[in-house]
Amino acid sequence: MPTRSGPSSRRHRRCLSIKHRTTLVSAFTSLAGVSLLHVTAEYGNLNAARALIEAGADVNAAAAIDEHGLNGHTPLFHTVNSNRNRSEPVMKLLLAAGARADVRVAGVTWGKGYEWETTFFDVTPISYAQMGLLPQVTRSERDIYSNIRCLLEAAGREVPPLNNVPNRYLRPK
Repeated sequence: MPTRSGPSSRRHRRCLSIKHRTTLVSAFTSLAGVSLLHVTAEYGNLNAARALIEAGADVNAAAAIDEHGLNGHTPLFHTVNSNRNRSEPVMKLLLAAGARADVRVAGVTWGKGYEWETTFFDVTPISYAQMGLLPQVTRSERDIYSNIRCLLEAAGREVPPLNNVPNRYLRPK
């Protein structure tokens, strides 16, 4: 059986990798029927995200939509409320490469199969970032508002003062 080698073989493998779809268990944003760029965004791997984008990966590729019409989110959704904001550099890379901050999906399931499973409806990357303020998502308010500012700017929207700290009243005085 003939084997491929040389530059055209590398291009063929690169093409296959940027079109590859996979499903992984995720305690956070769903990784069902996602591209490798979704996976690198979820785990904050800037070098892998850069390599995939340089190879032609679609920064606005949609994840699979489940039997309820939920998910279908882009890699950007994985970056906007990541644990300890580890995916912020990937978020900025995706935006610089043309990721849309105004994409809306019918819903995203957070933590599917875990006790904190939550479905958010009518979601954009901006609203999904705000959901990082919810108790079951538990992200840093400073990180969330920094990401919201970045997303609003990328969407060409005015950035109002972001003085609101919605969980301040929950802290003991």
